Amino acid sequence: MKSKKKVLFFGPIGNDGGREVEVNLIANALKENYDLSILCLRKISEDSFALKNIDNFKWTVINREIYLKNPVIKVLGWFSKCYNRGNNSPFHYIRNGISKRIFNFDRLTDDVIEEQIKKVDIVIACVQLTSIYLDKVIALCNKLKKPIIIRTTGTINLNDVNLESIKGASRFLFHSNQNANILLNKIKVPYSIIDQCTLQEKTLLDLPIDVSKPLRYGYLGRLSEEKGISELAKYFQNCEHKFLIAGEGPLKNEILEIISKNDKCSYFGFVSLGEISSFFKEIDVLIIPSHEESGPLVGLEALAAGKIIISTKVGAMTDRLVETKNQFWININDLNTLESEITKLTTSSTVDLRNIAIENRENYLRNYNFTIIKEQYLSVVKNAI
Repeated sequence: MKSKKKVLFFGPIGNDGGREVEVNLIANALKENYDLSILCLRKISEDSFALKNIDNFKWTVINREIYLKNPVIKVLGWFSKCYNRGNNSPFHYIRNGISKRIFNFDRLTDDVIEEQIKKVDIVIACVQLTSIYLDKVIALCNKLKKPIIIRTTGTINLNDVNLESIKGASRFLFHSNQNANILLNKIKVPYSIIDQCTLQEKTLLDLPIDVSKPLRYGYLGRLSEEKGISELAKYFQNCEHKFLIAGEGPLKNEILEIISKNDKCSYFGFVSLGEISSFFKEIDVLIIPSHEESGPLVGLEALAAGKIIISTKVGAMTDRLVETKNQFWININDLNTLESEITKLTTSSTVDLRNIAIENRENYLRNYNFTIIKEQYLSVVKNAI
């Protein structure tokens, strides 16, 4: 039997977060055709979402590889772990004050990255363009004549980005034209637009589309400043609409304090992958108030669930909804815009609202279902190797 080509995922891949969901999605698309492995820049474990439901998905961490190859660093790592009463594996403690004075960790890191790239046929870097290791990985892939695909994550920020260096990438993958144009307005590079899809596709598509008044509004995501959740919670604090918040994050206590003043507002809690459909059963309208995004994935989950969406013009959302009647856009810094869009929904007929919800699900099935996204990834990787 002909051996499979090898794909290496590279980046600050940890246990939980949007990047881990992205890696898992790409890996699910490629797993039948390629051997997959991960080289991580930070702490990861067997519980990482990136590895979920993918057999034989090998992974390692740069610090672990350095630790295994050097007996002196091993000893210093153990010493640092004991001295700091650490609970993690000793390789997490190798960059301590003593070892940094003895060893050149930049060179050791370069050696590990080069060794891992030599073993594979193609690299997929899931990173922000500001990643401190991106220049090195691109240069090493060029040196070893291995293609490298960069899947941009997060909001694209070109400050401190070496534009000449990233030209060495074989191809860039963006979630939307809006994301792509941030870079393409500066330099011309080969690229493809591949959006996301939900990993809970079946359960969300099975939800009945049943829009009824009074409408129930919801937020699902990280409870942090860049998501616009504080502004959103303050709006619903003073109105009569039902509002459900789900998620975790640094602003959790602040948000719970805000919504505690209105019994129409409630907190769903943290939503695991298997609970996403349960959240969407409880709402009619998803609100995306983010200041910055690359996706977000929750927008596609709402489309699959057949929900109406109110959103800032962020990430891929304008591309996703451009040809639909779901045109409810807000500026979260101006809550009058939110009031205006909610008024539009409140005064629309139930029939019109249900038709928008149906159209949103059809949009997902037509453009974002897993089969479509899988074929896009397979095509890009096959053409790059």
